[in-house]
Amino acid sequence: MRHTIELLHKVFDSRKGLCEHFGISTMTVSRWKKIGVLPEPIRIGRAAYYDRAAIEAKLFENASAVTPGTTVFTSEVDEIAVAAESAGAD
Repeated sequence: MRHTIELLHKVFDSRKGLCEHFGISTMTVSRWKKIGVLPEPIRIGRAAYYDRAAIEAKLFENASAVTPGTTVFTSEVDEIAVAAESAGAD
């Protein structure tokens, strides 16, 4: 199975592709799905692929919602901020 595909000039990642691209664990992918960071996937057979641009937009939206200088103690927000910085570095 391919972990990243391109359809109609958009990039889609499988769970493993998300882990590789964003530098996160499969547990983080599960958390992102639970808290609404991941959009509905497209399915090709039994494989699910997620729109990378939609995820990056959601990450930047969530990261910008945190006021600079504010201390946040949730791991999800920390992971979102780190992934947003990683995505912006590409």
